Amino acid sequence: IAIIGSGDFAELVYLALKNHGVEDIQTFAIEPEHSQKFLGMHVNKVTKTGLRDFDKIFFAEMGSIDNAFSVLEPTVPGNKIVAFTLDGKPVEGK
Repeated sequence: IAIIGSGDFAELVYLALKNHGVEDIQTFAIEPEHSQKFLGMHVNKVTKTGLRDFDKIFFAEMGSIDNAFSVLEPTVPGNKIVAFTLDGKPVEGK
């Protein structure tokens, strides 16, 4: 599982995934800061090929639906992407 984002909402997504037994989680940012960490983990830069092998990619910014799909769909199948509405509801791509 990949999480794109490193803010408070990304932390909630991370904790929810851990609560459901997901152990293999990596974090990414479109433009990570130098040596950026998220809950002690290194934050990786989103690249065109870096996310293809993940089963699901959570774009963990509320209201990020349009941005998530426009940034990721050229290289990642839409059915792997989960974005969130402004009220935090998940929306999966097609």
